[in-house]
Amino acid sequence: MLLEVGKSLVFGELNKLLRAVNELVAAEDYDPRVLTISSSWWQVFLDLDPNQILVWVLAIERIVGLFKSNLEIKNLQQQLNDKKMPKQITDLIEKEVEKRVSTELKNLAAEIRRDYAKIDDAARLNEIETQLRQGLIYLAKRMNQGAHVEINVGIPDEPTPPKPDAEAAEPSEEFQQTLVQARERIAKLRDLRDRARSASSETTAIGQDAPLLLAQDAQHETTPEAQKK
Repeated sequence: MLLEVGKSLVFGELNKLLRAVNELVAAEDYDPRVLTISSSWWQVFLDLDPNQILVWVLAIERIVGLFKSNLEIKNLQQQLNDKKMPKQITDLIEKEVEKRVSTELKNLAAEIRRDYAKIDDAARLNEIETQLRQGLIYLAKRMNQGAHVEINVGIPDEPTPPKPDAEAAEPSEEFQQTLVQARERIAKLRDLRDRARSASSETTAIGQDAPLLLAQDAQHETTPEAQKK
């Protein structure tokens, strides 16, 4: 499973978001495993497991949805600016869009914590949720500025029963159960791959000239525990 991140993302900020997701889902590696870095296009290829991929796909889907639902409002704001409407009116529209987007990203961080957390430390979960919120705001801003995210999900080969042999016994019940479980897992991975492909393609539709939904920088909250990570 690979996550490909476009050139507009800064590695340090991206790493914070990746670490938050990794810790939340109790991934084997706290730091993301970088497979390759393409210097010509500033692309980073990362190795993630299905639990991490689920969170990333959800995040990309929601951020793209926010763009679709709010860019029309921002375009309207630009048209009002062109029509020389009073600045207090256009400023109110801008603040409302930022408020809506920030609130949705905050809700998304809480939802990810609720549905995907595999650790029980409530205090640490609060810190991770804060990191998620900051990271999601950063990711949304970079995507808004033209960064592309591509998520690829590898599908393992489906196990096959041994070839029939007149003298051989039927496959054991244990093997048949293992085969069923493997096929169910592969089916889930295929569904995840389809979602990942759809979400990834949507990020390429966001042009670099799109109106900015989040003009202000996120407020960074740093706890002593987070600094140790």
